[in-house]
Amino acid sequence: MLSPTPDSDLSASARLPHPHARQTPHRLPVIPYIALRSGEGPVTHELKLELRSTDTWGLAYADETPDDRDTHDVLWRRYHHNRYHTGRPTGAPLPGQQHPDRLRETMSLLHCAVCNHPADRSDAISLPDQGISTAKHTHLRRPPTPEEAALF
Repeated sequence: MLSPTPDSDLSASARLPHPHARQTPHRLPVIPYIALRSGEGPVTHELKLELRSTDTWGLAYADETPDDRDTHDVLWRRYHHNRYHTGRPTGAPLPGQQHPDRLRETMSLLHCAVCNHPADRSDAISLPDQGISTAKHTHLRRPPTPEEAALF
């Protein structure tokens, strides 16, 4: 069998790679855990105005449950969930949109918004536009992200 020589008329692009040559692995796109997926959206429920304390009025669901508010008594919007039987979100991600329940979950548990694993403060990094720093505190708009998840 003849092999091509440097002088042959085969261009470099026409040559096939060696079958055992190392190839760069193809990475699948990373979909953050908090991403809103197709089929997920707000649940429509009746809101009412109620007296929250002696002199404060606020919005509440007519059928409100303790899970509708966080530890700061903030009412969160209800959203549908699409999940596999394993509990992982499913469906095509909607670019630039976040699922409020999953964001709330990762923020309250200090889990990574990308992989949903606990974010150890010693190895967590801040991504751009992740929060506002003051002299004493950092107020995060997103949960901390471990370095491994940020490198995807």
